[in-house]
Amino acid sequence: NAFAHLAAGLCCGLCSLASGIAIGISADAGTRAIGAQGFMSASWKKMGFTGDSGGQRSSNEDGLFVGTVLIQVFAGNLG
Repeated sequence: NAFAHLAAGLCCGLCSLASGIAIGISADAGTRAIGAQGFMSASWKKMGFTGDSGGQRSSNEDGLFVGTVLIQVFAGNLG
């Protein structure tokens, strides 16, 4: 009986640890992508590309931010 409780606690704890790692990785990647988006848009304009900045959103980064938040919410539901 005691080993069953130990196994259940370890399972729950390791699942929460994996959830925390997934949230950290997705938040880091999202933050870096949002930060790099403006730099890439500016460099594409310097190279002579015109139009929609290579498919990137030039006015604001709301779409990418919302996607990052959704990934974090779904990753948080694992734990």
